[in-house]
Amino acid sequence: MCTANKIKKDINNKTNKIFYGMASNCFKHMYLLFRVFTDKVIDFVFSWIWDTRKAIPDLEPKHKILAESATSLAKKIRNKELKAEELMKCVIERIKAVNPIINAVTDERFEDALKEAREIDRKIAEGLPDEYFDKRPFLGVPFTAKESHAVLGLRHTLGLTARRETRAGGDARCVAELRAAGAVPVAVTNVPEINKWQETRNHVFGQTCNPYHLGRTAGGSSGGEAALAAALATPISLLCIYPFCNTLYTGTRSHVFGQTCNPYHLGRTPGGSSGGEAALAAALATPISLCSDIGGSTRMPAFYCGLFGHNPTAGTTSLQGSTLRSGKDDTMASIGFVSRRCADLAPLTRVVAAEKGALLELGREVHVKDIKFYYTETATDLRVSPICGDLRKAMNKVVSRLSTDSSKPTPYTHPGFSHMFALWKYHMSKESECFPRMLTNNRGYAVGLAELVKKCLGLSQYTLAAVLKLLDEQVLPQPPAEWAESLTRDMRRDLTELLGTDGVLLFPSAPHPAPYHYSAFLRPFNFAYWGLFNVLRFPATQVPLGLNSSGLPLGIQVVAAPHQDALCLAVAQHLEDLFGGYVPPCKV
Repeated sequence: MCTANKIKKDINNKTNKIFYGMASNCFKHMYLLFRVFTDKVIDFVFSWIWDTRKAIPDLEPKHKILAESATSLAKKIRNKELKAEELMKCVIERIKAVNPIINAVTDERFEDALKEAREIDRKIAEGLPDEYFDKRPFLGVPFTAKESHAVLGLRHTLGLTARRETRAGGDARCVAELRAAGAVPVAVTNVPEINKWQETRNHVFGQTCNPYHLGRTAGGSSGGEAALAAALATPISLLCIYPFCNTLYTGTRSHVFGQTCNPYHLGRTPGGSSGGEAALAAALATPISLCSDIGGSTRMPAFYCGLFGHNPTAGTTSLQGSTLRSGKDDTMASIGFVSRRCADLAPLTRVVAAEKGALLELGREVHVKDIKFYYTETATDLRVSPICGDLRKAMNKVVSRLSTDSSKPTPYTHPGFSHMFALWKYHMSKESECFPRMLTNNRGYAVGLAELVKKCLGLSQYTLAAVLKLLDEQVLPQPPAEWAESLTRDMRRDLTELLGTDGVLLFPSAPHPAPYHYSAFLRPFNFAYWGLFNVLRFPATQVPLGLNSSGLPLGIQVVAAPHQDALCLAVAQHLEDLFGGYVPPCKV
């Protein structure tokens, strides 16, 4: 009798599990369908307001040298085929041509950069030993840096109104390393407040635009109000004009009220926080773009702007002087670069890795045929949007091309893919940066609820993104520490063992190509596709894969185990050879 009851109970339990499993699966599918529908509605509304195109200027014949890689330019300067001053003039002229449209540059040192270029030309003309060039692999090549990296004498505001007039008293470590390698700083570029948002916008310099999809004006002095009201982004548009878009003021640009962009230059975002660098690089206005990445800040703009972007293994680059860091704290952030050519990433990473560069084995010879490929078609975190059709096709195209008779990329999944944002949020809480204090320039402590009230009254000095970040830290609950630590350890161990020293994981870059400005507020968790690998402290390379039918860049990430950066870059180079890599947003 007992046995019969036990069997009956087991059957009931099994039936209940099957029922609940089916119900849960059904709910997930319904939710995903709802998210797909919602994303389409969001894109439709924003496209109705902003979706027309304005092209950046074509590359003039005299500037065609700017289409070459940084390593190629350095070689030509060394061989006296190109003068550093001539290259610097081309960069400065190109910046002046595109910056009024994309609003990427926040400060410049054009005259000083030209003087340094002339001095380099003088030394080369007099004759320099090979050892001099070997120690300076980028001698004479101009570079720009995101404004959160300190560059001596240039603005170092971090997008904060409280630091509006602050200038750097010295160079960040990464800037100093590039100078030591012979590169010449020419300008710094726009970032969101303290690098913490998926778009590049602040109340000091305004909004940076993606050169692949420049929008039209919303019209008139109330254009920002009309755009937001039509996008259902605010119920009381009058009170929220300034907090969202700074539209209460007119003019093209100032260091007081930021840029209003005709009067609002709306369209697609270049991403954040290295959006200024990516927009400038994609517009062929800088040979070297110095970035950083704590949640996709290098790879996101690289993806949105059709570039290569490499985030090195955490702990191998110094953040001293970047975002006011000491460089002594443990962090999941890394210094990285975006580039139009994959070939630039290894030598540039070697420069900023300095004494730790040997750990990355960037000079190691890698044969792609010997690499084991794994891929993840989509993550299962319900906070993020489903992967769109264009990016699924891009992943399938890569998997298909990498498949041979003897090997084929293997699907990979892990429970951690269902909690990407939660894991990133937990590990951000362990970073040394105190966001509420940094917002006040370390002179106070910003309170999210108070700033939200100020925001609704048009009185807050912070962007909506910064206020939401405050609320996320101070009001919303943190993920359980023990759970997050355990899941992170398991995922890191599993992937490290799987990939080893000869494997890479192909992973989606994001759910969609470059989204419209402000639409990230309605899809705030989509960056988690990048942030997950900061959490794991794995190297990851963003690889462009051409454009979709709307002219927006597509791509995927290539991920490897810690210190296996050479594998990421070898595969990225192979994919560039297969698919063409960077596609300019203008005629070259």
